[in-house]
Amino acid sequence: MRYKLLVLPVVLSTVLSAGAITVRLWVSGIGNATESDRSSAMSEATDQATQQANAICTGEVLNTETTGSFCSTSTDDNGTQYSCTATVKALCEIRGRAE
Repeated sequence: MRYKLLVLPVVLSTVLSAGAITVRLWVSGIGNATESDRSSAMSEATDQATQQANAICTGEVLNTETTGSFCSTSTDDNGTQYSCTATVKALCEIRGRAE
C-alpha cells in the first residue's frame, strides 16, 4: 500500500507535465457602480464583475452567468443615485499543452 501512495504523486506529476489534462473551474467576480439611472448602474456593475472574473481565469472562459445583484438608492440635492452591486461566475478551462 505504501508503494502505491508513493507512485501516485509521480504518475500525477508526469500526466500534468505532459499536458494530458484539462481543468475546468469556476471563478467569480464582483462589480459596483453608481449612476443616476438604475439600469446603467446595474449594467456597469455587471460588466465590471465580468471583467474581473475573466481577468482571474488563466485559460479560456467558456461561459459567464450573473449569480446575484442588488441596488440601493439615495436621494440628495443632486437627485436620486443608484448604487448597484453584481456578482458573476465564469467557467474557466485550462488546457494542458498539446504536443
